[in-house]
Amino acid sequence: MRLPGAAAFAMLRLAPGYHLAPLIWPPATLSHRVLADCHRGGAGWEGGPSPGLRPPSPAGRGAPSGAAIYMGTQGTASLPGRDRSRTKQRHPLIWPPATLSHRVLADGHKGTGFRGQGAGANGKGAPHLACGHPLPQGEGSWRTAIGGRPSIWGRRGLHPYPEPENLPERGISTRGGMLGRLPTAQAATIMSGLQIEKYSLGVGDRFGHQAVAQLEALRAARSRGVEIVPVWNKSNREHNLIGSEPAAVRAAVEAAARETKWPLPYYVDADHIGLKTVDRFLAVCDFFTIDVADFIGQPSPQAEVDDFLAANRNLVGKVDVPGLERPIETSSTAAAEIAGKYLLAVREAGKVYRYIAEKKGEFITEVSLDETDRPQTPQELLFILAALAQEGVRVQTVAPKFTGRFNKGVDYAGDVAQFESEFNDDLCVVAWAVRNCGLPPNLKLSVHSGSDKFSIYPAIRRALRRHHAGLHLKTAGTTWLEEVIGLAETGGEGLAVAKEIYANALANREEYCRPYATVVDIDPARLPGAGAVSRWTGAQFARAVRHNPGDPEYNPHVRQLLHVGFKGAAQLGRRYLDQLEACADVIGRNVAGNLLKRHIRPLFLEP
Repeated sequence: MRLPGAAAFAMLRLAPGYHLAPLIWPPATLSHRVLADCHRGGAGWEGGPSPGLRPPSPAGRGAPSGAAIYMGTQGTASLPGRDRSRTKQRHPLIWPPATLSHRVLADGHKGTGFRGQGAGANGKGAPHLACGHPLPQGEGSWRTAIGGRPSIWGRRGLHPYPEPENLPERGISTRGGMLGRLPTAQAATIMSGLQIEKYSLGVGDRFGHQAVAQLEALRAARSRGVEIVPVWNKSNREHNLIGSEPAAVRAAVEAAARETKWPLPYYVDADHIGLKTVDRFLAVCDFFTIDVADFIGQPSPQAEVDDFLAANRNLVGKVDVPGLERPIETSSTAAAEIAGKYLLAVREAGKVYRYIAEKKGEFITEVSLDETDRPQTPQELLFILAALAQEGVRVQTVAPKFTGRFNKGVDYAGDVAQFESEFNDDLCVVAWAVRNCGLPPNLKLSVHSGSDKFSIYPAIRRALRRHHAGLHLKTAGTTWLEEVIGLAETGGEGLAVAKEIYANALANREEYCRPYATVVDIDPARLPGAGAVSRWTGAQFARAVRHNPGDPEYNPHVRQLLHVGFKGAAQLGRRYLDQLEACADVIGRNVAGNLLKRHIRPLFLEP
């Protein structure tokens, strides 16, 4: 992360309203790392002949009065603007005024960091950060509010990306312009607060009892050389059906991490949220899946479409995307149609993103487009990503709707060869958008309803290795099904509860399936009656539900019905939870084994 003392790179304001990409200044003599994110057209900064930042020239392009971000390594550092402060500390000094939306991240290695003072911290005096105050060591964070947002972090959540040799030669672009020059021979770090790791797994735990078993599977993968971080996702809909709260998810996750001494980051996802549902998640979640599928196809104002196309003329005509067999060709008419179809959805994503940012500070953003009737083509994904960049959404994972059927808890239904071709093309488009639109370098595809899609896992694995790409895969429902299987295998009261859950789901099939209409295909004629199931042994029940396509007793219709029937378990209340605890050993083996053997191994570990 070191640059020579005379080497700075610029972060210039390219035009009014442009979103400025993060600026990183790692001085050669210090171990601090600083990120300044100047939103909504704020002034940028350029490096000087010595370690430090100064307002860019020509005159008029600098910061507003009183606004500055300055780093001096030693001696006296003067801050431009109406209010001035001086320091003779050897540590970097950061100046984020309360009137701007700058966010500053300082890595306080070796016990030295910063403390917020003044108007930005407590409403009194001049806003500034004082040097030389100790930060706690080890994991965890230390924060002070600047402009109402968390502004200083300790070591938690700092994940350098990309490796120096992978940095683009000309710098990092944002909305068509270049922001400075990175010397590729030197190591630098591009960061934006929390950053999701290369591989992540959505591991929903609907009743809050399986986090330890899920971590066991991920620990086994790590012992084999692959680091996968867990993201516990639970939607507002699931919370309402079960009667739970996001804080309970966070509590269960943190307890499991402590118990197992989990060594890697982990996250809690506010899954499929919008402006109407996000508030209950803000206090405890650090990953937000912004679902805008309902806005796809709603007409966008023509003026906004025209503005988007004028600002993104490079998308019209031929776009050469490395890795694709042929350029993406888009006529002016087709470009207007694509923008008209998706621009309103992107604008909604921007509204939700900015709302979270105002309340939360740093977080991981996923944008979900999958719960719609038609898949997005690579051409459409190109426009969507460009629009998200223009909207200022720092999206780190994007979940398009892929070709084929991604039904809950069962295998992929569709043309595997076609899926593999489109998945590879989408990875190429994502890489192009990172290089050309200023999106985060760790942007990756997210596969929703991704559990149990055994037939496409080899195709995904090949594509990830071919493109050196990351992946986020959501597997929430498969853990819930392993709970039910474990109850049945244990027998006795556990089996009785499993049968009762099935009978409830059968009686309420239409109600339970309605919210999942786009991701279930259940033939009622293939569902055994409650009376027949009541006579099953535990082994028969388990064989019918367990996803083993080679078993003649496996019934994908029963499996899908149980997948959406978790409300029946919630209605049992303490009786269900007591059985989870009584059958914990069997269920834990099932949960860990299912994730490791059926999901992690074919996706990440097989040659």
